[in-house]
Amino acid sequence: MEGPIPDLFVTGSRVPDGAPVLLEGLIESVHGGLVVTAGVLAPFEGECRRCLGLARGRLRADVVELITDEPDPDTGYVIEGGTLDLLTVAHDACILELPLAPLCREDCAGLCPECGVNLNLEKCSCTLPADPRLAVLGQLFEEMTGESRPGSGSHEPRPDIRESVHASSEEEDLQGQEP
Repeated sequence: MEGPIPDLFVTGSRVPDGAPVLLEGLIESVHGGLVVTAGVLAPFEGECRRCLGLARGRLRADVVELITDEPDPDTGYVIEGGTLDLLTVAHDACILELPLAPLCREDCAGLCPECGVNLNLEKCSCTLPADPRLAVLGQLFEEMTGESRPGSGSHEPRPDIRESVHASSEEEDLQGQEP
């Protein structure tokens, strides 16, 4: 079964109005009701949580529901007049799978907190103020390497401090050994 389902949205994303939602599966008769085993597919879109651009994707929900003759009125699905409304089953499955905080891509760099430029599209020349809570780590880095902390607050990639610390430790270990 395929067709649009209205009002499919959560805080961060939605299934576009009129977009087809596909439900494919199997309905089995069991003692006291039906078992619906299905997959639901639908496109979604929303605002990227990092850069505020458009995030798009496809959701897939797997559904396994036992539908009884006397369902819980708050959580169950109803068989009325011998008919099961699968629209409600597909709607609920989509709502549960829609991302609350979608990303336009996994490695989205986001926006510069100073100037607001989209760091996916261009570099900025802002330097972020150093976090005073991390000042001790900067001093430790300077003591261990004899260099000032690289890239403090900039948007450029920084060398991995672990490499510097590891290299210093190996040099100290080798100094105490005879050739």
